[in-house]
Amino acid sequence: SRSTSGELVICQEKLVQKAVDTLLDNGIRGQPMRDGHNKVYKSFSDIIEDKEKRFREILLKKRVDYSGCSIIIVL
Repeated sequence: SRSTSGELVICQEKLVQKAVDTLLDNGIRGQPMRDGHNKVYKSFSDIIEDKEKRFREILLKKRVDYSGCSIIIVL
């Protein structure tokens, strides 16, 4: 059976939507998409999450020396 052009358009729209979903949040539709080497594709949300974790680690590692701080109160 031959598909009509409308059916082909709907099929292509679904493929594009799946690709966009994978790009934004891989695994949102169940199983994450993988490449030819069975490696999971990294999505934008994964990249942002990794950067937030690294930023938080950097902030938590910083030590602040308050020994030289003083408070001035104006009366």
